[in-house]
Amino acid sequence: MKIKALKITNFLGIDELHWNPGQGVNVLEGPRGSGKSSVIEGLEKAFSNQGRRTELIRHGEDEATLYVETTDNLEIDRRIRRDKADYLRLRKEGEGIKSTEAQLRAFLSGDIFRPLDFINLDIKEQTKIILNM
Repeated sequence: MKIKALKITNFLGIDELHWNPGQGVNVLEGPRGSGKSSVIEGLEKAFSNQGRRTELIRHGEDEATLYVETTDNLEIDRRIRRDKADYLRLRKEGEGIKSTEAQLRAFLSGDIFRPLDFINLDIKEQTKIILNM
């Protein structure tokens, strides 16, 4: 499974992002504060509903949207709301999935890839993980 489309709005440092990653290795680069970590944290939040920060919605906004579509037709549409309950819609091959959070946990098999933990590993540990994929 690979990410086919990513849309993020009003999440951390990102105003609006629409990205269709390429087939090979994709690299996020840019100056400090440009939103690289926000993209990684957005993916983590979309898949696991876990966040590293308490304030996830961009200042002055009421809702942040995280939308991920994968190559095996999984769609995750998560909305983090300031004054209402958060929203999650999960679809596979166009069909709605009940018990969405439980389904995501099962999908991830309890072994959640935490990108920010990964980048804090030394290069030898990162290489070992990549080669074992």
